[in-house]
Amino acid sequence: MLVLDAVRVARNYDRSVPRVYCSVTHTEDGAWSVRVTNAYGGEADRGERGRVSGSGRADRGTVSGVVDPIEVCLCDKMRTSPPNRWGEVYAEATRRAGSFANGAKVHARGVEFWRVYYGVPDMSVAEMLEAHEADKPRWDPALVIAPKRTQKLALEYRERVRSIVCDAIDALYKYLRKNKLKLDASLVRSAFSLVRNSVDAVLVTKPGSPLSGAMYPAFVLDEKHVPDPLKRTVRLAASRARDSGENMLGENKNNARVLVVKDIEDKSALEALLAHEIAHAITVPIWQPNNNHPPAFVEFETLTARALNGSL
Repeated sequence: MLVLDAVRVARNYDRSVPRVYCSVTHTEDGAWSVRVTNAYGGEADRGERGRVSGSGRADRGTVSGVVDPIEVCLCDKMRTSPPNRWGEVYAEATRRAGSFANGAKVHARGVEFWRVYYGVPDMSVAEMLEAHEADKPRWDPALVIAPKRTQKLALEYRERVRSIVCDAIDALYKYLRKNKLKLDASLVRSAFSLVRNSVDAVLVTKPGSPLSGAMYPAFVLDEKHVPDPLKRTVRLAASRARDSGENMLGENKNNARVLVVKDIEDKSALEALLAHEIAHAITVPIWQPNNNHPPAFVEFETLTARALNGSL
């Protein structure tokens, strides 16, 4: 399960917490078993068998180990809340964690740790937008997106990229849904809604572009930088962004992206670039200076690479 795997990886960054790994096996009738190992692969403890209720809480059975509040409750709520509310949401998760931890020791490492892990600063959405705009010289679409004539000449390549991406996100979406990661699945589905509908949402970079690829949130684009069929979408996205206030990120309503990639003929190099850009689908759609690829992003990038090469 991606979120749990990410939590275990994140735990390794915090040397004050024992490195304990939990492997959960579910059966079709809802039963589960847990194997807990230490950092060297030796078995540390084995949990009793139990059954998971619809809420995801184990009704019986115990597990020896260490968990963080985000691992056992409210992970999705925290990630979909405005960034400057993460502190109170995490505090609530910490308060409730004991009843969800099912016998495991609860170690609340604090919301700052998770802000670093997910790359979400303690800022309001308005503050994030302001910081994003201040960093515009680095991502300005005028410097990155090729003109319409170039897009027409590159249509065959754009169609090929779109086909590769659609196949990959289908596999990724199924994997996330299968593992009950509804938030990440929703972010992937919504981020690529424009790409799925039309090749117009797959564009190429201009020569000398400062970026080799980008997943532009629709609301940061200017109508003059996108093909005609996308102009209305971009206009509406910008309007929603202005009106949504603190809910712009949390409700996923403005997660639609336009994919921009360099024309790369080498298949391996192209897939590496696409894996990187697809991974941006689950991250906050406002780039921060020096905070664009947090640990959670790196973990998801590995997963998207597997989706691209068919090994997911």
